[in-house]
Amino acid sequence: MGELITILLLTMLQFATGFAVLNLTNLKLQGFMAIAVSVLLGVAINSLSIFILILFKIPLSSAAVFASILITLLVLVGVGFKKIKAYIAHSFIGKWYLPKLYEIPAIALLSFMIFVSAWRCFYFPPTPRDLTSGPEVIAEYAVKEKTIANSVFTVNLESTNNQFKSPYITTLQVLYKYAGFPFGQVWLSVIFAFFIMFLYKALAKYIHPVLAGMLCVWFICIPEMYAYTIMALFDYSNAVYFAVGVYFLLDYGISNRSAQIISGLFFALATYIRSETLVLVALLGLIHAISLLVKKEKLQPIFIKLLFIGIPSLVIYFLAGSIYLNNYLPQKYDVSNLVNKDLSNLTPFTNRLSDIINLQLFNDTKTPTLYGSFVWLFVVIAFIDIVLWIVGKKYTQLAMHLKGIDWISAAAVVIVGLALLGYLLPLMDLNNSTKRGLFKLFPILLLYMMHSNMLQLITKKIKF
Repeated sequence: MGELITILLLTMLQFATGFAVLNLTNLKLQGFMAIAVSVLLGVAINSLSIFILILFKIPLSSAAVFASILITLLVLVGVGFKKIKAYIAHSFIGKWYLPKLYEIPAIALLSFMIFVSAWRCFYFPPTPRDLTSGPEVIAEYAVKEKTIANSVFTVNLESTNNQFKSPYITTLQVLYKYAGFPFGQVWLSVIFAFFIMFLYKALAKYIHPVLAGMLCVWFICIPEMYAYTIMALFDYSNAVYFAVGVYFLLDYGISNRSAQIISGLFFALATYIRSETLVLVALLGLIHAISLLVKKEKLQPIFIKLLFIGIPSLVIYFLAGSIYLNNYLPQKYDVSNLVNKDLSNLTPFTNRLSDIINLQLFNDTKTPTLYGSFVWLFVVIAFIDIVLWIVGKKYTQLAMHLKGIDWISAAAVVIVGLALLGYLLPLMDLNNSTKRGLFKLFPILLLYMMHSNMLQLITKKIKF
């Protein structure tokens, strides 16, 4: 019971922190969507608060860790104090509803699957080698020695590079260990639960809740992704923050500065978790800018939008990638040795792109084991949407069709971007790094479905 109360208190603190950020941006979110986005922001900002302690070389004592989190919250609330009461009223007063009877089966099944994952995350110790040879062991000794640059680095670690990865997991492990969880990692269950809440509310905004619930159940049953809701590695969190960033980039108008700020913040958090995400953010920004130009949007608003979504990622990449690695760890990490030396040879790129499609996404033997039937669900829905658009335009909406194209373009960016990263960084192999990198693809495919003309038609036919 004590652990449950601690989790609830930490989650409430994370909600308050994230909600203070939403208040500062004045992004108009309501009800459960506001809660989900706030908690996701709050978890990552907790990590950044502790990361700031590392940058200022402040000992990572329990008092310092919790003080940094509370000070961050107080600063955020203080800056936006004048309007926070009105923002709370807009977000929550009169915005609640009890689930309808037809929503309960999907919500119950989703809740059960989240509970199973959360229990295993709480009860079992960390086991993945990438965790135990890097963030987990560094966090364990950081609690004992009050510093990230601890005695772990006196051990021969030449067989791995996990000690040089982002401080994201290490800082959260430190926080939750100090909070009384020997294995840390329950923060992953918080991210998982509120991400599913976010997806459900995002889908239900456009399509019937019954359809939204069915699609979320299909999504949560992706075997490989569900497994990584138990293993506290970087990839699931990276997919979550990247997908939410894409949502606010594509689903709000070009003049909505609040959404652009939040999109840029989520992209920055995704880059903080995995630095190579910066390449995907750049590609996505380029493709989105071309899409807006085709739609005859003005050049200046497009440029400003790109600045809002790109600059935060560049800043966090510089801090967590360059400054942290080169100045705060006892060992140096020569990133230049990881880059492909023969960039004129494009064969690795084309081979990786072919392998992603043929060996990962559409392989009769491998794909069902890794990703279930989710990819084929998307293919069927997208195909029907194309047929409807060609032969039955009177039944379809142009706005939804164009939105759908934007989401398919974002999915293509992930696939091509991962192939490009595999070409640039040979260490990113197909069956590990690239396979887990594809986690970023599936939320995008799911969110495409909220703009599916087929599902829009079905929604109109449902009478309850």
